[in-house]
Amino acid sequence: MRVRRVRAAVRGLDPATYLQPSENVLASLPRHRASAVPAFVGILLAWAGSSTAAVLVSLLLPAGLRLPVAAAALALLLLLHASLAVATWLRVATSRTTITDQRVYHAYGRLRYLLLQTTYDRVTDLHVKQGLLGRARGYGTVVVQTAGAGIALVGIPDPFGAKDRIERAREAHVRTLIAEHAPARAAATASTAAARGAGAATATPGGVDAPAAGAPIVQPWQGRPTASALLPHVAPPVLLLVIGLPVLMLLGTVSRLAWPLSAFLIFSSLGALRAIVRHQTSRYEVGERGVAVSVGWLSRRRVETTYGKITDTTVEQGLLGRMLGFGQIRINTAGSNDVPILFEGVREPEAVKAILDAARRQAQA
Repeated sequence: MRVRRVRAAVRGLDPATYLQPSENVLASLPRHRASAVPAFVGILLAWAGSSTAAVLVSLLLPAGLRLPVAAAALALLLLLHASLAVATWLRVATSRTTITDQRVYHAYGRLRYLLLQTTYDRVTDLHVKQGLLGRARGYGTVVVQTAGAGIALVGIPDPFGAKDRIERAREAHVRTLIAEHAPARAAATASTAAARGAGAATATPGGVDAPAAGAPIVQPWQGRPTASALLPHVAPPVLLLVIGLPVLMLLGTVSRLAWPLSAFLIFSSLGALRAIVRHQTSRYEVGERGVAVSVGWLSRRRVETTYGKITDTTVEQGLLGRMLGFGQIRINTAGSNDVPILFEGVREPEAVKAILDAARRQAQA
């Protein structure tokens, strides 16, 4: 009987206990066990650091108290961090994400239980984040952004597949809501048109004009930063190295300024290397449903949003960008807690913005 209770506590609650009767489950995903490794490593490092500090403090005590105080402190720290490790393992073991045709649920815990949920009509954006271990073991975090706070689905196996399931379920749910309200909207539109007079033009949602009849279908666009956009990030560190290395050689290793200058040059070089990696791994997409940005090599991040959530787009070009023909497109969305979506260093940003605006009009028609 005790073994059954322990197993039930580890499994967590059955999703059937909190699902609505009318919901259909599309996917039920437990949390990947490897996602607990970073937390365990952090707990281990915290235990090692606190134990070392406790031993060093005990050395300041009288000789007769050193050993008992150090032993008691080490035992207490071991118990504390072991409890944290067990709590972390239970949280990972009981976590489950359930995707239905109406909502997304994320639940974990048994004694201390927490259930997070949101309906698809409140979802604004979907973001996917993967670290180095997540890419190696096939898990990641799907951030479901809402007009409020949002839900972070941590440790999801196959995060991009889960994101696609949520996106398809959200689109189907929105189509169902539109179909249910279609008669009322048609009646309201007819009364408004009658009040304005025959032939009055109406605007589509979001303040975007409807495309003209027979307008060509907009093809999806994919791009990446142009090579010229890397120049502002690489030129300053290279210039610092050209100037700083001869100065460092003249100073020699004896001077007090040699080590600070060496550290400054190393950090400048690392910043340039980071900019090169970001430049080489950045990918931009303008698709049929929305826009997306993918960036990262060891640690990967992908941000997407649909056209219905885009509020405005802005093109920014500096002096060097005007001269070399590249710029930045800033895409602001409604209800997102993250920074705006950025297409950085794209060639001919005005042309890319025209493609984005045309795709947005086509999607909202």
